[in-house]
Amino acid sequence: MTSIAVVKISRRNQKSQNKEKVAELRQQWLSELRDSMSKFVSIAGIISIRSKVAKDYHLTIEASEHHQNLLFYRTKIMLMLDVNKEYTPILKSLIEEVVENMTKPEHDSVIETRAFCQALEEQCQHVLEKAWLDIKEDLAA
Repeated sequence: MTSIAVVKISRRNQKSQNKEKVAELRQQWLSELRDSMSKFVSIAGIISIRSKVAKDYHLTIEASEHHQNLLFYRTKIMLMLDVNKEYTPILKSLIEEVVENMTKPEHDSVIETRAFCQALEEQCQHVLEKAWLDIKEDLAA
C-alpha cells in the first residue's frame, strides 16, 4: 500500500515538474520575443528620425548597420512565430510594412512610420498577453 502511494506521489511530482519546465520555456520565449520586438521597433524609429534629420543618412555606415539590425530582428521574430496561430499573419504583415517603409531611400513620414510601429507594438502586446495567459493556464491545470 505504501509503495502505491509513493508511485502516485512521484507521478504527481513529475507532472508538476514537467508543467513548470514547459512554463519556464514559454517564459523564455516570451521574454526573447518582447526583447526582439522592442529592438526592432526602436531601430525602425531611429532610422525614420535620422533619415529625416540628415539628408544623406541612408548613405552612411550607421544607416547600413541599422538596416542590417532591422533585418536581423525581423528574421529572428519571424522564426519565433508559430505559423498556426491566428496572430502570425497580422504580425508578419506589420513587420514587412515597417521594413518596406524603412528600406526606401525616401520613405514615408515619421508619423506614418510611427503608426506602423504602434500597430506592431499593440499586436505584439496581444501576443505576449496571450502567451502569458497560456503559461498561467498550464501551471493551473
